[in-house]
Amino acid sequence: MSEIKIEKEVPLPSGNRKIRRFGKWVGLFRNMVVGDSFIAPAMSLSSIYASCKRNGWKVKIRVQPDSFRSKERFVRVWLLKVISKKI
Repeated sequence: MSEIKIEKEVPLPSGNRKIRRFGKWVGLFRNMVVGDSFIAPAMSLSSIYASCKRNGWKVKIRVQPDSFRSKERFVRVWLLKVISKKI
C-alpha cells in the first residue's frame, strides 16, 4: 500500500463529454454524399461495418466482379443513407 500515491486537488473531468466516433473509415464517409461509392479490400469489411453502425450510415456492399479469380478480393461500397448526423 505504500506504493500508491495520493494526489490532492485534481479536477474532475466535465460531464459534457462528446461521443467520439473514430475509426479508419470515418473521414472517408464524412466526405461522401448519398450515392457515392469507393473500392476497398474485402478484408476490411468488418471495420467498415463497425464504423457505419457506430455513426449511423447505411451502406450497400458488393464484390467486384473482376476480383473473383484473384487472390485479393475487392468490394465496392455505396453510401445509401445517413440515419443520424453525429459528431
